[in-house]
Amino acid sequence: MYTDSIDNYNISTYFPASVGIAFYPFDGNVRDLYGKRDGTINGDSANYIYGYVGYSQAIVLNQTNPTWISVATPFNLRKTDFTFELFIFLYKSAMTASLLQFSSGMELKLVFGSLQMVLTKNNVISTTTSLTINAWHHIAVVYNLKQSLINIYLDGVLTSTLGNIILSINSLNENTTMTIGSGYDGAIDQLLISLEAKPSQKILWDATVAAFYPFEGQTNSIPLDLGPHGLNGTVAGIQSVPGRVRNAVSFNASGGYVQASGFTVLNIAQHAFTIALWIRPSMKPGIFLTIANSVSCLLVLGLRSSDYHLVAYLPNSTNTNTGTNLIGSELLIYRWTHIAFTWSNDNQAQLYQNTIWQSSNHNATKLNNGYGNPMTITLGMYHDNVNCAGGDGLDSTKQFTGSLDEFYVFSRELKQSENQNTCYNN
Repeated sequence: MYTDSIDNYNISTYFPASVGIAFYPFDGNVRDLYGKRDGTINGDSANYIYGYVGYSQAIVLNQTNPTWISVATPFNLRKTDFTFELFIFLYKSAMTASLLQFSSGMELKLVFGSLQMVLTKNNVISTTTSLTINAWHHIAVVYNLKQSLINIYLDGVLTSTLGNIILSINSLNENTTMTIGSGYDGAIDQLLISLEAKPSQKILWDATVAAFYPFEGQTNSIPLDLGPHGLNGTVAGIQSVPGRVRNAVSFNASGGYVQASGFTVLNIAQHAFTIALWIRPSMKPGIFLTIANSVSCLLVLGLRSSDYHLVAYLPNSTNTNTGTNLIGSELLIYRWTHIAFTWSNDNQAQLYQNTIWQSSNHNATKLNNGYGNPMTITLGMYHDNVNCAGGDGLDSTKQFTGSLDEFYVFSRELKQSENQNTCYNN
């Protein structure tokens, strides 16, 4: 299940986590999380950095001295669908390197910075988009045996398709070993190999949903992230109440909050993102969302003290390093309202309520991020590790009271006109 449209603001569905035959989170090692196909580092030693999933790590392969990962336990990709997914972070532009190479001759690689998938020498599919450096990219290759079709996706978007593949190539892919990162300079994270032909909606979900919190039955237990990365949070002083979709969390006690950390994508300079959630305020206005780390503040959302109007505040977001405010309509108390905030290089800051565009600010030409650790999101109260104050009429001393539900974080801009591949279950 999936939804990705501001127009369809009843965001309430999700895809369950995928099950694969091998999964490498690269959390300080090259082990297969399923325990069957652990890797071995060859050549020089590898380093580890904050990964795309910020609570864990990603492996860095530096080819000053050739370094790669070998997997000796064989795969059987004969007569089956398969999907390869991984996040990569390039250190060099126009790179030619192997990402995944199988002993059968099948290979996923970079050719002058663009993706290419080689099934056999007569079955090659290439992309024309050159990957940018110093940014995380999601790559997916999907092979559909029945349709004799292979697709390549970049950041959730289909970029290349090859059909009429000779089915006999599958006979080559039995008991085949794998090499990861030969000739590659950069980081790799979250490599998953599964025996299914994932649909495009699922690929887009894996690539661009940073987190999803439905708040089902949460009291003072862990708020579960049902997105693809498991960024589970912590809570204090909240209650589970009837929500816009099933259950929600209520913030009526002083100091009540929900907090989740590890959002690497929100700390990448100039990277598009979307925040979407349902809100039902009660009697007291206040700040209900803060995104910040120990050195910078990205976004604050709250209700203006004087008139309950929605305010979105982006600190240091202009060319002169001043903050920008977007002002929405008044939020009615005891009524559910859907809110979405988006930012992208193309459209800058945009604010929506119940699918209706409220405000934009084209002076918000940059994001106040790219420094320090991955971002932390706090719901229900102001989070003051750094100074996020400055929003128009927002009082950081006031505790938000009310309920929140169906909270999403996307690593892309959701456009108002998008209304495809949506699904709503009440």
